Amino acid sequence: MNPATRDRERKTRDALVRKTQEALDKLAAVKKRRKGSPPLAAKVGVVLAKYKMGKFFNWKARGRRLSYSVDEDRIRTEEAMDGCYVIRSDVPKALMGTDENVRCYKALASVELAFRNMKTVALEIKPVHHHKDDRIKAHVLICMLAYYLQWHMVERLKPMFDNDGQGAERRWSLPVVIERLKSIRRGARLVDGVRVGFMTSKPDEEQMGVLKLLRAEM
Repeated sequence: MNPATRDRERKTRDALVRKTQEALDKLAAVKKRRKGSPPLAAKVGVVLAKYKMGKFFNWKARGRRLSYSVDEDRIRTEEAMDGCYVIRSDVPKALMGTDENVRCYKALASVELAFRNMKTVALEIKPVHHHKDDRIKAHVLICMLAYYLQWHMVERLKPMFDNDGQGAERRWSLPVVIERLKSIRRGARLVDGVRVGFMTSKPDEEQMGVLKLLRAEM
């Protein structure tokens, strides 16, 4: 249980229950209703939908009269779970224990990050401008291989990322690393139009540090 989360959830719920009560009191206080106005039950529904506290209220609207009560037992039941992190699984305990369940659930964050990288500007798996199944599969495979390389790059660059600044002072990210490495060029050396080898530009000190972390050979 997280005490800070528990207190925040309890405070938020109490405030919303109170606002719901105030709104319902106003509806109950109205003795005369204008002709053509929405039914009282509909107005109650609007209030409960606004604050999303309907499960904590029992109410009845008969004609022009509204009566309601707060379900204190339901609130106490909810309070018992405040600040708790609950994970439900349909996998038998004999196959997956509590700790493994938690690890698997937290690992979903990595899966979601992978899909974000695949779908957005990092790798851009879409749109797929292919019409044949084998070409679509090849396109997806290339993107998966690219993400595989990206994942290993991030893992190897962790020491640099961990020692970076915070917030706006933070400098390094994978796109920045790639941009810094772009200035390293390798070209063919030609003699009378015949290629006799390759020539690579010399990395600066910062680039050498990145390449060292990546274990890349020049």
